[in-house]
Amino acid sequence: MKTLILTAGKIDYTRLPFGMHQSNATIPVNGKPVISWILDDLIRKKYKDIRIVVREENSRLKELLQKYYNKRILLDMVSLNNPTSIIDSLHAGLSSLINSNEPIQVILGDTLIYDTFQSMQDTMFVAEVKTSENWCVVNTNDKGEIRELLDKKQLPGNSFTAICGYYQFSDVRTLFDCVQKCISQGAKELSEVLLQYNEIHPLRLKKADTWFDFGHLESFIQSKKSLLRPRHFNQLTIDPLINTITKVSEKSDKLADELNWYLLLPEKLKILTPRIITRDQEGNKVTITQEFYGYPSLSELFVYGDLSTSVWESIIDYLFQIHGLF
Repeated sequence: MKTLILTAGKIDYTRLPFGMHQSNATIPVNGKPVISWILDDLIRKKYKDIRIVVREENSRLKELLQKYYNKRILLDMVSLNNPTSIIDSLHAGLSSLINSNEPIQVILGDTLIYDTFQSMQDTMFVAEVKTSENWCVVNTNDKGEIRELLDKKQLPGNSFTAICGYYQFSDVRTLFDCVQKCISQGAKELSEVLLQYNEIHPLRLKKADTWFDFGHLESFIQSKKSLLRPRHFNQLTIDPLINTITKVSEKSDKLADELNWYLLLPEKLKILTPRIITRDQEGNKVTITQEFYGYPSLSELFVYGDLSTSVWESIIDYLFQIHGLF
């Protein structure tokens, strides 16, 4: 099955979790960009034939893909100039695949789903969300069939079924025809393509068990916390309500050294570090609970971000001031 990843829709910078990137796909999450989380998961699932639609000017993303993935998968990049909507991105990705008899899976470039994808055609993943204004919400009839799709509308209630951004289609030719029809009608939302395709090939809804969304600030922060990976000597637990992180280690020396570093800082410098909330040592096990800082590191911003030189000058000046305090 071929895979198509869409990263070249029209950018709404007000919806980016951090306004310092060219797209959601290059925003760093715990040391690597969103697109790497998606691609690494697909490689783990044995998908190797992958096409990615990128914006022509998104040089960071193209460089990243060429450097780290060209030799690992059969990667085809499709560059797109001035897309007006996600439908343009889908059209560009499908253009040379319309004669294919194989099914295709389409993934939005700000979505990661760890569920297995095998043997599912004409399917889209959904999940329960508490608000409707940031999502495309699905309403179904008594048989579980799609009745309507409502895009980013504020609706009454506190529980909705939202589309997750992962789809499988059995008929590429029909999908492409639906895309062309929507473009000719001036449509901008992917939901309009889905509705037209659903009339010909009914789409089955499948609940996503493990879904991470990086397209909105609130879901981005939660996804980042959930994907945090412990170092080899730690177990990590995050409390999302009060923003604390608990580290546990059986290799007590390493974590004990880390704890001592925090505790031995002069009082006036402790404001610059995450507070130690609780600490405990029982036998060989050391446990530390401290504040959790969820924003990206400077190394992540340098590699994956798009900050101007003047911003970096301010950052470096600030770092020298901090160094002076130490």
